[in-house]
Amino acid sequence: MSRNRKPLTLGEKLRIIEEAEKRNGATKASIARDLNIPESSLKTILAKKDSILLNAAKFGLNRKAPKDGKYAAMEKALVECEAALPVDDEPEFGSLELPGSFADYVGADDDVAVCSEVSLDDIIETVRPDTAGTSDEEEMDDAAEASVSGKSLPDVSLATSLPSALFRIYMGNAPEEEQKKRLKDVRKHLAQKLGDLRRK
Repeated sequence: MSRNRKPLTLGEKLRIIEEAEKRNGATKASIARDLNIPESSLKTILAKKDSILLNAAKFGLNRKAPKDGKYAAMEKALVECEAALPVDDEPEFGSLELPGSFADYVGADDDVAVCSEVSLDDIIETVRPDTAGTSDEEEMDDAAEASVSGKSLPDVSLATSLPSALFRIYMGNAPEEEQKKRLKDVRKHLAQKLGDLRRK
C-alpha cells in the first residue's frame, strides 16, 4: 500500500543526490531509509540526475515541476515588458499622498450623522403626531374620555395613515414580495398595539 507523499522541490532532490554521492558504498535502500523517502523515488532521482541539475539551474530550487506555465510565451513577454519600464519612485498614476494632514483625513466623517437600527415601536412613536409632548397620564385620560363619549380612539386613525409612513421608513429597497410581507407584519403589529391601548 502506497503512502501519500508531497512532491519534492528541485532543491530537495539536489540535496538527496548530494547525500547519495557522499555515501558511495551504501545501498540505495539504506540511503532511502535514512532520508525518509521510498527507494523507488531515490532510484528515479538518481536516474534523472542530469535533468534535475539543468532544471534547478533554469527554474530555481523552490520549483516542484520542471516545466513552464501554460502561457509561457505570454509570461516571458510580460517579464520583458516589466523589465523595460523605467524605474522611478513615482507611482504610475501620480502621487498617492493625501491632501491635508492624516488627522483631517481620519476625522472627515466625524460630523456625519450615523444611522442606527430603529425598532417598530420607535417608528410608531416618531410618526404618531397626536401624542407628541403628552405624558402617559394625559394619554390615558384622553383614551378614557374617548371611550366614555363613544368616540373612537385617536390611535385608530393611525391604522390607515401609519402604514404608508412606515412603508417609506421600514421598507427601503426590499423586493416587492418582501415589502408586502413586511407591510402585513406592520399592520399586524399595529393591530396588537391598538388592542393593547384599548385595554388600558
